[in-house]
Amino acid sequence: MDEYRLNKKINYWTEQNFRRHRVCKNSNFRIYKQFELCGVATWFNDIDIDKQRVINAIYLKLMSNFKQKWNEDLHSDTTRRNGPGGNKLCTNRTFKQDVYTELYLNKLIIPSHRRAYSQFRCSVAPIRVETGRYESLPIDQRTCFVCDDNIETEEHALNECPLYGDLRDELYKILNFENENFSLWPNSLKLSFILANDNVEERSADVGPEHECPCCSKCVVESHIVCQDVVNLDDVIQNTKTSNALCEIEETLVEVAENLQKIRQHQQDNLSTFKEKRTGFEKEIKQTRIKINNHLDKLQEDLIKQLYLIEEKEKAKICQLLSSLEKTQREIAECQTKIGNIKTHATDL
Repeated sequence: MDEYRLNKKINYWTEQNFRRHRVCKNSNFRIYKQFELCGVATWFNDIDIDKQRVINAIYLKLMSNFKQKWNEDLHSDTTRRNGPGGNKLCTNRTFKQDVYTELYLNKLIIPSHRRAYSQFRCSVAPIRVETGRYESLPIDQRTCFVCDDNIETEEHALNECPLYGDLRDELYKILNFENENFSLWPNSLKLSFILANDNVEERSADVGPEHECPCCSKCVVESHIVCQDVVNLDDVIQNTKTSNALCEIEETLVEVAENLQKIRQHQQDNLSTFKEKRTGFEKEIKQTRIKINNHLDKLQEDLIKQLYLIEEKEKAKICQLLSSLEKTQREIAECQTKIGNIKTHATDL
């Protein structure tokens, strides 16, 4: 590069600045830190080192770090967002143990099927156990709309919910053909088998030129024996036009728009529900206040009546006592008068 190019001058300036001040966090500093992280810091100033050797060493180290972090996240029971027991990858780790490109991504599968399959594998399917996270609902309240007492997890949706019974029966026919012990397994093991990467490849193997949609190799054997010129999907995918990708993007956008509309409608329903509950609480508070006031009024009336009765009763007692005292007082006065008369008129005898 020409020495007078601006890019060259900027790079030279950042390099000199970095060499003089190790704490200067420019582009050279960040590149050096990556070299240091990958254990090849001594190569940073070596202009004779083979570039491909540096690239390979850094790539292997970064990939190793990524896989280590991936494994830690996969097997961790605690996440920063969802807390203890809230790792969304708890289902994914039952069938995926290494980092690689999934085989089903390279197969010619109906876009909506592949998308749904990916959503279930990544724990982002539109089921209550996932949508309930955005509503901040406790896990025990994320119940199935059909089965009110059951939490709608991936296992429940694929293996238990009666809403998908017909589709499940068709899928189980294929799975029982793949493994004769499938029907004896617990639902958790069935879920891992359904979502396992190596099984999907067999379920989307062939397509007939006169058929409207792909059919798997098992369906060819069971239901399409008379069909001719059935070709392998791997051969078909070589001639797939880019319009398929466009259709998939379009379907994805439609689905995202529908999900956003559902979320919006759900939140609007929440607003209406909150308003109704607030109105109900206000009405209940007013009614309770009226009842309390009525009760206090009645209590006041009863207490006043009791006070009047007590007053009358005590008043009668006091009047009776005063009458008795007055009578006694008159008798004492008469006695005193008689004694005075005796003293006046009586003889010494």
